[in-house]
Amino acid sequence: VMDDIASMIAMIGFSIICLEFLVIGRYRQLSSRFGCDAIMRTHQLFARTATVFVIGHPFLYSLWGVAAQAGGALSNHEKSAATLGIGGWSLLSGGIAWIVLIALIASAARRHEPNTNYDRWRFWHAVAALLILVFGLHHTLDAGLYASLLPVQYFWWCLFITALGSLATIYLIRPILQRGSAYRVETVAKYADDTYGLTLVPQSRQLDPPQPGQFFWIKRGSPLSHTDHPFSVAGFEPATGAITFLIKAVGDFTREIPSLKPGEHFYLDGPHGDFGPPDDAGVVVMIAGGIGCAPFLSMVQQLAGSDK
Repeated sequence: VMDDIASMIAMIGFSIICLEFLVIGRYRQLSSRFGCDAIMRTHQLFARTATVFVIGHPFLYSLWGVAAQAGGALSNHEKSAATLGIGGWSLLSGGIAWIVLIALIASAARRHEPNTNYDRWRFWHAVAALLILVFGLHHTLDAGLYASLLPVQYFWWCLFITALGSLATIYLIRPILQRGSAYRVETVAKYADDTYGLTLVPQSRQLDPPQPGQFFWIKRGSPLSHTDHPFSVAGFEPATGAITFLIKAVGDFTREIPSLKPGEHFYLDGPHGDFGPPDDAGVVVMIAGGIGCAPFLSMVQQLAGSDK
């Protein structure tokens, strides 16, 4: 019974890890329906649950000591069954995935420390997640009670391809598609101490118009760069497609905003999110402070042209 329970929570844990890639795939159908806050909370909850299941499952198996207790009387086949077929490459791949998962969770817990470079952390976070996915798949297919069942193997390959597809969508497919929709810097205006308004206009093809409260992931220079950052839309001009972001210069990327020159290229992914005034609201009260005012400015712009 304990072996079945251990295998069950291992399978659930690895399934959650695969679905994590789908949750953070920046699919607008999800972000517009549930909101990005809820999606990130789900991502964090999934990660913690999967970690507990994956880290804990090896200690629940009851068969590890059978071969030793038998004093070598078991055949090779019986010894393999006693250890659930785990050994050699399957043990190595499982151990690598297990260790990398612990390191990933530890680094995620420290990502807000002052000396942490966010872009570097994101890069290695994605690399670690990919390693867990690949080595975890090998371990799952090569070891365990149900690994030899063909429907189970199909199930794991479907989850793996879905997860890998989500990762490829963010870092390869969308960047390639973004090459035809570059934006250029029109103005950089100082609004307050260390706070700037960055206005971008489409170079050629215009993206879908954002709704008030939505945001874009923006990257500078090359669409293939992995260093993109989310910023709320503070203003939008439908006639020209110009989008204004309110940005506070506090990080490695944002400190470069004041030095931007007109004409520099940016690439946008979005719009994302579902943070806007209710359609049936008779009166709208907005409370924000500091850079948190950014999404409300776009709402005010929309409401100024409505009957509310």
